Amino acid sequence: MAVLPPTSRRRVASALSEFRIPYPLTIDTLYQAIQEQRARPLILHRSPFPSRLEQPCGLWWPDEEGRDNVWVNPIAVGVQAVQSLAHELGHMLLEHPPLKVRPPAAEMTPMTPPPEAEEEESGFKWLSPAFLEGSLLGVRTRSRVSRRDPTYVLHEEEAENFAGLLRRQAMVQSRDEKHGDPMLNRLYRSL
Repeated sequence: MAVLPPTSRRRVASALSEFRIPYPLTIDTLYQAIQEQRARPLILHRSPFPSRLEQPCGLWWPDEEGRDNVWVNPIAVGVQAVQSLAHELGHMLLEHPPLKVRPPAAEMTPMTPPPEAEEEESGFKWLSPAFLEGSLLGVRTRSRVSRRDPTYVLHEEEAENFAGLLRRQAMVQSRDEKHGDPMLNRLYRSL
């Protein structure tokens, strides 16, 4: 995890303190906890990503119906899947700007395919064509050769720290609650 500025560390700690971490921590229990603790519905996507793009670990975008959508790479399982979903949850709870939705038809350029031309089964119809081509926040953030926007980098570091701390707290919680019986837990901790 990157070293964050003190204000970012406080924001991450505050956001994490307001979220009840499920036990045991799996992608399914984390998804359920997000559903229960957030006012907005969440749709978890695990379908393959469009092949012309680099494979990210996860993405978060709101849709026009007031739902949050999170895509987690279907190849990711176990800890990696939990980390990806927790990272996207970090973006939501830290109130980072989400991915831009598709621009209205009036803003579409000849280079942008019309919505009817896109594959509906892909599940990515709400992502902006600019993002699908590699541009987010006005810069090519996922490019290996160009500079990254400092605000984008800070948001990614905050979300990654949030996810890492969430997993670390879940590990401590599971160590402390190894047994179902509170008396056995106390005895275990005392030894």
